[in-house]
Amino acid sequence: ATSIAAILSVSVGAGMMAATRMSLKAREPLELKKDATFAFKAIQRRVRPLSPDEIEIGEDGDTLTIDDGSENPPYFAKVGRDLVFFDGAQTDSLIDDKVEAVTFALVEGHRPEQYLLSVALEVSHEDSNVQIESLTKLRN
Repeated sequence: ATSIAAILSVSVGAGMMAATRMSLKAREPLELKKDATFAFKAIQRRVRPLSPDEIEIGEDGDTLTIDDGSENPPYFAKVGRDLVFFDGAQTDSLIDDKVEAVTFALVEGHRPEQYLLSVALEVSHEDSNVQIESLTKLRN
């Protein structure tokens, strides 16, 4: 009887561990989306009040520099597998060790003289991969 109880408790314990592992696996894409959304909001807050003339996008499309006239202008960039923001004095990582690709581009809007900032972000962690894009209207 004790051996049956021991077998049952081991089986139930193993089942619970497998369920927990599966639950964590299901949360990975949600965590990646949360990280990407946080980064998008940080970018949008900085660029929304800007005109297209105040934004410079690097040749590879993975760097966005804000032309504020300072010696060390703020920028967003992919550095290794991180997405970083430099505010002119210090660098902060918006997403750590999960960025596969980021692409910044200026896109013409539907009306003349209207521009949007397009940001495409691909993040991954272990077996999960999420791709998200956003458009932010810039000041004309």
